[in-house]
Amino acid sequence: MGFAMNSTEITIPSNRIYLDTLDPDALGSLLSTRYAYSRAKEDLYNIKYDSAFLGRKCANDTALIKGILYTKYGMVPQDYYITSLQSHTNGMIRSQKELQKVRSAEFAAREESRKKKLQSCRRRLTLCRRSKDSLVEQSRHLRDGKKPGKLYVPKDFGHRLPESKKDDRNAVYMYEVWLDGEIKRVKARIAMIEEKGRVDAEKSGRPPGRVTFGGKPFYKLKDTTDADMDKWHEQRDFARDHMILFSGRFDAGAKNWLVRYDPASGNMDITMMDGTVLHLKGVVFPYRGDELKAVLSHKKEPGWSVGYWMDFRIDHNGREYFLMKASFTVRGDGRENCYTGDGVISVDLNLDNISVSETDGEGHLLRREEIRFNLDGLTSRQADDVLGRACSRVIRRCIDTAKPLAMENIDLIKKSASLAYGNKKANSGTRMFA
Repeated sequence: MGFAMNSTEITIPSNRIYLDTLDPDALGSLLSTRYAYSRAKEDLYNIKYDSAFLGRKCANDTALIKGILYTKYGMVPQDYYITSLQSHTNGMIRSQKELQKVRSAEFAAREESRKKKLQSCRRRLTLCRRSKDSLVEQSRHLRDGKKPGKLYVPKDFGHRLPESKKDDRNAVYMYEVWLDGEIKRVKARIAMIEEKGRVDAEKSGRPPGRVTFGGKPFYKLKDTTDADMDKWHEQRDFARDHMILFSGRFDAGAKNWLVRYDPASGNMDITMMDGTVLHLKGVVFPYRGDELKAVLSHKKEPGWSVGYWMDFRIDHNGREYFLMKASFTVRGDGRENCYTGDGVISVDLNLDNISVSETDGEGHLLRREEIRFNLDGLTSRQADDVLGRACSRVIRRCIDTAKPLAMENIDLIKKSASLAYGNKKANSGTRMFA
């Protein structure tokens, strides 16, 4: 009654496993696997990027990446490593394609906003020129000794030359000086908008940039005058090599052919690329580990698999460790409330507050409040934190009243793109929400 069972993909982290606690031979195999996997991931990504965005089709990228692993790194890994590399890089390409769709929508929204702004500027330019022509005509008539014609002053410019001052030659002169400057300003504005449209049209036809492994901001550090290049290379290599994916399989005994985990004993065996098995003890998943145990004990059935991410990090003391992150699907653990017979909690997003109202089943207002905040001068992360606390209060109200949340279906990304020529403060607030 009003509830729909849902399934959710979750990723849970294990406790820390420090590298200096591992057997030296196993550690060497792990580091070799990490290096070969990361380099092969970059090679395979570039192959897929060329195929997806540049039209350079590859007949068999699986065979090609196997050849790269053998010739460059001397590795002949199991096919499940190739599957993991394929899943890893396919996810990156899919993300870029989705991002490209978002960019196309943004370009379209900006183009529509540009057209409206150009129409407004051209109308203003027409008014300016018409008023200027009337000034020129009046001056010509005065020069020829004729009766001067009626001076045209648009309503929008009435504050510049009121009706009472149209016979004041000094006021008319100052108005003409302002009008000449306004014509130049509007023409320059039109030229800038048209140039921006040309640049956007050029950008919209380009493929997305390649993924910079390690991050673009980090890469810029090497160009600074006081850069320590040895340290920079060390940090870059770690940033590029910090993730390994082990794809799951439902038909494997432990739901993964490369990682075998026993929740009861906490033992985990991980097969490296060179065939060495890394034995780990005391591996626990403190958050939702019981749900992982339930998935591992489930019968062999499509959809019931567990993938693992090996995430390398460095603590504040400089010790390197990794987390094993288990990714799996939880089914039927939560319920999505879609019953509105008892009322809803509705919200309205504003620049400095979230308006919250509670209604009964007939739509009568029971309670309302404003959750106020101030995003002025905050960084994006600070704004996310402020908005997160405000939204958590809304969700808490939904949980306490057992009522669903209702809100406007607004695409804030497109909205912010369409406001390029609007109010700056409003645009800033919209982008904070986006």
